[in-house]
Amino acid sequence: MTTALLVLLTALVPVFVQTVGTSDPWRFWLGEGTTEPIQVWNRGSLDAVEKRGVRDVRIVGPTRIGLISPRHTEFRLVLYATGSAATDGIRLRMRTTERDYAELSRGGIALTIDRSGVRIEEGTTVLAATDTLRFRAGDPIRIAIEHDGQQTRIAVGCSLFGPFRTQLPATEYTIVEPLGDESSSLQISDVAIEGVRD
Repeated sequence: MTTALLVLLTALVPVFVQTVGTSDPWRFWLGEGTTEPIQVWNRGSLDAVEKRGVRDVRIVGPTRIGLISPRHTEFRLVLYATGSAATDGIRLRMRTTERDYAELSRGGIALTIDRSGVRIEEGTTVLAATDTLRFRAGDPIRIAIEHDGQQTRIAVGCSLFGPFRTQLPATEYTIVEPLGDESSSLQISDVAIEGVRD
């Protein structure tokens, strides 16, 4: 009887989970129903991150999210970022994971766009910097990233930076951090991803 019950439960649990689903309030999907959905992992408070559309998410206050490609580590990612008047900018971290960043202080490659300009850094090494592109509240900024093998290219608006050669492994993560205080907000819209080699 015990063996039969164990076999029955083993067979039914996956069906139950697939039918009912799991409810993790810290994770949700963008682009559901497309060939390249993106998982969003909220690393702040529940009310700090809100899904606003099929490809849009709003972040409030000093928190961060992970945009996760479930199928690729080498990919092209594009998004538009628009900040409120209280927002000072945006930082994206690439070629790292949440664990590496939060627990091991491995920041990967960091793209910072703020009121003073654009900086791209790997650890303490500045890969590129300019003060001709700046964060302006209310103005959408187009950001595109491509990870291809050991190279990363980054475009901010119409300006292309790289390719940067790195020894950091490509990961499925892009960590997004708004810069500002509790009253700041950042709208991330039209998020899309595709594999480099499909």
